[in-house]
Amino acid sequence: MRCFISVDLPSELEGRIKNIQDRLKESQADINYVDPEKVHITLKFLGDNVRENQVSEIERRLNRAVSSFSSFSASIEKVGVFPNLDFIKVIWLGVERGEEKFKDLFREIEEEMTKFGFEEAEHEFTPHATIGRVNSGRNKDQLIRVLNNIEEKYVGEIEVNRIRLKKSELKPDGPEYSTLSEVKLS
Repeated sequence: MRCFISVDLPSELEGRIKNIQDRLKESQADINYVDPEKVHITLKFLGDNVRENQVSEIERRLNRAVSSFSSFSASIEKVGVFPNLDFIKVIWLGVERGEEKFKDLFREIEEEMTKFGFEEAEHEFTPHATIGRVNSGRNKDQLIRVLNNIEEKYVGEIEVNRIRLKKSELKPDGPEYSTLSEVKLS
């Protein structure tokens, strides 16, 4: 199974996410947009080879990783790209208030998952929610102009009170996610 650990964004943010995506569409760049209903913050991508018999141990380790965390509020109010503006592959919404708590949560989860045999993250963790993937350099200059001109970057507040182990099935019309396990923060 293809699995990841995430914090889902509340449905009340979908309209604002769509508004930002609509602004980006004005650039006519070659972008695959993430369905606003499926936008989430990935804490750890586990890969394509997670076995069903590993799910209960992953859940046990997630409980251990988050045992010292209380739920917290965070704000989504940045728009950014990976890896950089010269070569845009991913467009994302970022966490402003609560960013350090997300990084702490990531470190604890990362430690537990690497002890269990999952690969260590290749890049420094930036708490973000992917809203689009850029397929080519078509209209890159217009895309950069739109990115620089998005005035309303505030998407909203989220209450981080649970994390989810999710399964991702790649389908022709985009990935389909299902929750395998949920761990609550105290």
